[in-house]
Amino acid sequence: MVTKRIRFFRAGQYITVKTHIYGNAVSRPFSICSTPDEALKGNYYEITVEKLDNGFFSKYAVENWREGDVLSASGPLGNLYYVPVRDGNRIVFIAGGSGVTPFRSIIRDTLKQYSGISILLIYGAKGFITEGFLNKTIGSPKDKTFFICGPSDMQKLLDSAFSKWNLLAKQIRRENYGGLEPADNYWNTGQKTSQRIKAKSFTVIVYKNGKTTSIKADPEETVLVALERAGLDPPVQCRSGTCGWCRSRLISGNLIVPEKSDGRRGADKKFDTFTPVHPTLFPTWKYQSLIHRSHNILNNKQFKILIVSLFSVFFDFLSVDCFYNVQEHCKYLFAICKMLCCLIILLCS
Repeated sequence: MVTKRIRFFRAGQYITVKTHIYGNAVSRPFSICSTPDEALKGNYYEITVEKLDNGFFSKYAVENWREGDVLSASGPLGNLYYVPVRDGNRIVFIAGGSGVTPFRSIIRDTLKQYSGISILLIYGAKGFITEGFLNKTIGSPKDKTFFICGPSDMQKLLDSAFSKWNLLAKQIRRENYGGLEPADNYWNTGQKTSQRIKAKSFTVIVYKNGKTTSIKADPEETVLVALERAGLDPPVQCRSGTCGWCRSRLISGNLIVPEKSDGRRGADKKFDTFTPVHPTLFPTWKYQSLIHRSHNILNNKQFKILIVSLFSVFFDFLSVDCFYNVQEHCKYLFAICKMLCCLIILLCS
């Protein structure tokens, strides 16, 4: 769908940009740097693409994108935004690397809209943020709210500091940036994944949108990367397992989900639901079978049948007194039967 005007967003949210690289659809999330006012006036989102030497998407984008290229993008997503009632008026922003991009939008937008706000930005560009520096700079953390966006190493350091400060969960707002830890870091032995798992690849059987596909997956890559490399265009928005778009169900096979990195809900664990973006969710022995949620719950044909059927039921329900000489209970029974027939038609279409 092509829109003439961009969608409104809250400062701090991101969009997911999709492009085709070597014939395969690949997407990445990018924080919106512009404020909502700036974006709506100019009718564009400002994003920052950091070129990484070992980057796949970013390197391709910087080297190949040109003015006038048409890209596909999602609407604004994410929960990293400021809410006065919830977050108070003393805010600490902690960013690492290009994780500062959402704060460019939040800080400017917050200062423009609200008065009496105290803002502290701690930004690690080329050096590391240490716990000692945090203690010295922040002071008492009790009445502050912390917004965090940066690489996993920085977030682990902050977790250590926050545990000593006894912060409440509502005082911490974060966005998982740059992916999670490599799979090797989670093995409880000193061996590398490639040494522990002898197989060069695994077979992954994918059930998606009513189709079955068999693909190959490397033991050191995420299931998501394997799906993209196979050209299956999986539904994904954040690539960190937080948005829920790519939630999938394990039908058979094995998963490695270390406890310290397992953020799934209890129901997801019980029913073998997981997110294939997670670096430690990959096949361990024979194979995995996945079932993916489709972007569209109904296709065009089913949607048309549903609309016509509901309209027909509604019309019959209103006009039955005029056209049928039936008692009150028969009128409702007729409408229910018609609705059940419509439901059967929908499911069989």
